[in-house]
Amino acid sequence: MTGAAPSERPILGVGQIMSDVLTLFFLRLPKLLLLGLPGAIGIGGVLYGTVAMEDQWSQLGFLADANVAFAAGFLAFAVALGLGLGLTAGPLTAAFDTYHRHGHVPLFPCVRTLLHRPVQAAVCGIVVTLATLAPLVLVFLATTPRVGFFATIVLIAIGMYSLGRWGMSLPAVSIDRIGVRALGRAVRLGQGYRWRIAGTCFLLWFTAVLLGGFLSGGLGLGVGAMLEFAYDVDLGNQVEEILLFSNAVLGLSVMTVLLALGLAAIRARMVEIKEPPDIGEMIGVFD
Repeated sequence: MTGAAPSERPILGVGQIMSDVLTLFFLRLPKLLLLGLPGAIGIGGVLYGTVAMEDQWSQLGFLADANVAFAAGFLAFAVALGLGLGLTAGPLTAAFDTYHRHGHVPLFPCVRTLLHRPVQAAVCGIVVTLATLAPLVLVFLATTPRVGFFATIVLIAIGMYSLGRWGMSLPAVSIDRIGVRALGRAVRLGQGYRWRIAGTCFLLWFTAVLLGGFLSGGLGLGVGAMLEFAYDVDLGNQVEEILLFSNAVLGLSVMTVLLALGLAAIRARMVEIKEPPDIGEMIGVFD
């Protein structure tokens, strides 16, 4: 007599996750950008402060070394992206969950999730981005092309693995209201699916970079062309710097919105797999 065959592990559904994220992103883009406005303000504040400090540090000669300047720029970028992602994750997770339950995105109820442990959300966001981006920086240290290609593949995999390991902590901070303990919850929730989640995070990251660059670059070129050609305005260096800064903030904001939606979708799927609803929740759905 043979024993019962072990049940198959539920699939993550990468295609469905990407489809859900991109559908919601394009259908509700203006409202999602409004929900991501606190994150955009945080990103803009960090970048503006970095530029101001860069001028002061340069005058004192502390950024004369190219490696020091590169490390400072990387740290500022990681902190800006992490802060924006942390402040965006709560509202975007609420938007994703509400849209899939009721088919709409309520603005003010989603915004209220910002009040749920915003400091802890920002801390988790910065931790996740540093863990994700730090291995990618080492790509630039490769010397020979052959070693460089191998190092690039390995380090990108490590960075995306870090995002897959701790990324789900960002939606969990505000939605589950557990603060920085969400980092541990993300590890437990993704156990057994780590590399699948990492692969999904790679697709999300790649798509976010493309869409963020496309939207911000297109808007910047459009505004510049309108001012310079349609209205015959001579753009000075100051105006060009403002446009460049605005494009950078917009591009990073679009990235954080898409990444937050993707992490919310991954979390929702993993909760569905690991923590199916009890009978009371099921009865509530039919009621």
